[in-house]
Amino acid sequence: MGQILAVSGTEIYIWNRKKGSLLRRIQGYNQPLHSMCYADPEILVGCSDGTIRVFDIYSGRCARIFRQHSDRVTCIVVDMVACILMSGSADGTVKLCDLLTGEKICCLFTSAPPTEVLCLNHVLQQNTLIGGTSRGQVHAWDISKQKILWSVRIGPNSVHSLHSQFYDTALVVAGTINGVISILDTQSGVILRTFVIAHGRKQMTMDKKNSGESKGHLVVTGHSAMDIGSSVEDSTSNVPLPILCLKTGMTKIVTTHPDGMVRVSQFKLQ
Repeated sequence: MGQILAVSGTEIYIWNRKKGSLLRRIQGYNQPLHSMCYADPEILVGCSDGTIRVFDIYSGRCARIFRQHSDRVTCIVVDMVACILMSGSADGTVKLCDLLTGEKICCLFTSAPPTEVLCLNHVLQQNTLIGGTSRGQVHAWDISKQKILWSVRIGPNSVHSLHSQFYDTALVVAGTINGVISILDTQSGVILRTFVIAHGRKQMTMDKKNSGESKGHLVVTGHSAMDIGSSVEDSTSNVPLPILCLKTGMTKIVTTHPDGMVRVSQFKLQ
């Protein structure tokens, strides 16, 4: 794919990946957009009115509208193999429906009072859906059996991002708004490792060059992970950084933050 897609405000933006130029901008019918998922050749966006709108990225036409939730749709995941659309919402629910027809399949999660579901991660090989909430909870569901597998609270702060590797699904990584990263076992929910991303962290060398490289408006820095509970000489320089999004590799985790930085942290389970 030679395109980069993003949503901001009420619009969908599509850029040429190589040139960095804006290809097209799609108007989301004046609905504030809170989430998106790309399923070539369509993009699904979660709206503030609880609907999920499906747009063709080439024509800009809205092909389908799914009415799944009563509040803003905060996260969307698609299983292209099973043709299932999975979505989480500020109304405190996680719902599954048919990707083509919008027919409801089930409601995996509901909370009272509503606990906002902020992120979802689909572990395809295990047919498991993992979700993070505004109350620091992480839940895992068996999609086929439509039942919960485990539930754990990793802290008091909201879980903003979840990710597991496609080829190694043993672990799932969760990032919170207060800069804490937790590595969990996908089968049991056991927390294997917890550390924090903070200002003032000692930087590591990347490719034998300076670990901070500016590429246009994107700045990448390297950090070594600090375990929670570790002693810090200068606590004022180690202010936790809110995590907006993360992706994990075998030994490194990439995180994005409100200060416009992209950070790479190295970790070890042992």
